[in-house]
Amino acid sequence: MHNVYFRALDFETKMSYKKEFIDFGYLKNISQGTKDLLIMYGGTLPGLKNGKIELNLNSLKLTMGETLRLHTEYLNKPGGKAAWIYYVNMQNEVFNLIIRAHEEAHAICYLGHRKSLEKRINEPNLNILAEEDFCDQAGLYVIKKKGLTLPKWVESHSNGKWGINLLEMGK
Repeated sequence: MHNVYFRALDFETKMSYKKEFIDFGYLKNISQGTKDLLIMYGGTLPGLKNGKIELNLNSLKLTMGETLRLHTEYLNKPGGKAAWIYYVNMQNEVFNLIIRAHEEAHAICYLGHRKSLEKRINEPNLNILAEEDFCDQAGLYVIKKKGLTLPKWVESHSNGKWGINLLEMGK
């Protein structure tokens, strides 16, 4: 077992050595960055040869952040899982923090530690949320915990995505 720390969420948990988390930080382009990371770490592009990963790189062009979920056989490390996160710099500290915490939460879910994060956030009904909604709430949790407020443009342009706020930012 080893300790893994998720900086945006300020959350640490113990994981098996067969589980890996890497935060690659800000990338200029999510789609190109995904290709570059896979090639740099010895993989082939998903779906082309081994079929172990399917990823539509074109769908990542408008993405602000990504959690790449890998079975480690793909990286020549049999029997484990890896979660890699990366994101685009949105030039806004609060929004960057939300995106990073959101991607960390996806990694935590994939690596099997969602219940521990739910316990840490300690809000009702998190266990009934779909993963995407749970990860949104994790991003909002960080903002609330740090005493920050959402930029008005996030609320007004979210079409409800960030507006569904079970954490009640105003508490």
